[in-house]
Amino acid sequence: MTKASEVWLITGGSSGPNPSLALNCLERGIKVIATARNVSKATIAAPELEKRGGKWLELDVTQRSTQKIVRDVVVKEQVTCIVNSAGTCLLGAVEDISDEECQLQLETNLFGALRVIRGALPHFRERNSGIIINMSSGAGVIGRPGMGLYSASKFALEGVSEALYSELAPFNIKTLLVVLGTFRTPFANNVVYPKAAAEHTGGNGAVSAPYLRGAVNDTIDRVRPFSETAPGDPAKAAKMIVNMAFQEGDAKDVGNHLRLILGTDSMKVCRIKEAMFRENLDALEELAGRSDF
Repeated sequence: MTKASEVWLITGGSSGPNPSLALNCLERGIKVIATARNVSKATIAAPELEKRGGKWLELDVTQRSTQKIVRDVVVKEQVTCIVNSAGTCLLGAVEDISDEECQLQLETNLFGALRVIRGALPHFRERNSGIIINMSSGAGVIGRPGMGLYSASKFALEGVSEALYSELAPFNIKTLLVVLGTFRTPFANNVVYPKAAAEHTGGNGAVSAPYLRGAVNDTIDRVRPFSETAPGDPAKAAKMIVNMAFQEGDAKDVGNHLRLILGTDSMKVCRIKEAMFRENLDALEELAGRSDF
């Protein structure tokens, strides 16, 4: 079924699963505006977008001008859905990460998403409809060694999404939080590492010497080959995201939920977290009440 009145604004349009998402939308008749910090590079990385009728918009979500730019585009183009998928992945030991590196991670993955959301919401509320899709991952469910700051940005996005799910329901605005597993995209090739790790004598460029023989380095070693070995198919993920947004296809009868968990590895992480919580709660339930008056 075509959706000629639908217009999706997808941030980070040339990276991760986003090229597949854009193409799936275009195949369904949805108009797509994809953003990139550098459109010249984006057209090389994702050349099919324009060939299929999509548009590029140069946008750096770390800039405070983002909110106004998005507001203007949403009104002019009558955008019906925003997808917050622009992001960076900073891996390394928490001890090695500077304030500046922390800030940049949050500027992109959290504050950038908030700017886009705030830019779109006035128009969505006025129209009494709209969809907000926020891209999270298993790192937003469990904080793994070596992923402390990346997880912090995703945990924060999950918290915001939970609040939005309830805040925006009265305005008929849907919030969808996509919890991605590992997918075969160039994501792992674009990971960044702390400057201190590169400068630390005895380190390996990603991890400083004290953390070389431990869980931090193990995590980074596991992530590095994901671009070639990850089990997830980005085209299938894209189809599921659009189906869930419209409650159609294989998502027709699953109900309206905040979280869309994609990938067996992502579901496994969620089940592990569920078991961890249950064990924690069962062990301390009686103790919790002892602090009441």
